[in-house]
Amino acid sequence: MRFPRVSLHYRKAPEKLTRVSKSSFTAPPQILRRAFSFNPEESRIYLMRFRGKRRFIRFDGGGEQGARSHFYANLIFNALYPKNSIRPVAVASMDVKGKEYWGVISNIVKGRSIDYKRYQRGFYSSKKPIAGDSKHADAHKQFVAKVAVPVRYDILDKTGIELNDHFVNIAEAGGQPVFFEVHRINFSKLKEFVGTLPNEKRRSALFKLIAKLEFIDSIQAGL
Repeated sequence: MRFPRVSLHYRKAPEKLTRVSKSSFTAPPQILRRAFSFNPEESRIYLMRFRGKRRFIRFDGGGEQGARSHFYANLIFNALYPKNSIRPVAVASMDVKGKEYWGVISNIVKGRSIDYKRYQRGFYSSKKPIAGDSKHADAHKQFVAKVAVPVRYDILDKTGIELNDHFVNIAEAGGQPVFFEVHRINFSKLKEFVGTLPNEKRRSALFKLIAKLEFIDSIQAGL
């Protein structure tokens, strides 16, 4: 199956996204296949090759501003909690029959537990369950309840970052919970937390990212 061409964008300025030329990369970005071919509801998630690595790209209905907001929210979260987050790498758009879809390219979380993988497959699949799926699903839900939920509330309490808490949006990798989606952010609390960080360069970089995200969200709110 031949997929539409993906146009990539820099993340430099909050006011404007600049298209990236093919010469900027060793090879043009290429969509390989749907991530969940067995479930049409998740057809917006693709596996792609970008900068020599396999990555995920997820398109949603939020348009350009929505994709940029998701990008910066996850970038901030990843900068603070790299072991518990995905790493976004670029914003991209794809034209399908004259309609433009916007999404975020992110790394693939390595070392996901077999319990999570089997739960994820069972959750998205409309096919007959594989023997043992319910056992893996129960094990993953126990991990979320015992390990991920306390981590989620600790992050929320400290930083004001609220994470999506659905079982399928929290993976287990190396014994750590990995949260796939930032739900919302309390900016006042986040800036208060960042202000306590000891490294001045890190504080400055994070405050710049927060300012960009606030600017993008203000545009989105006015649309």
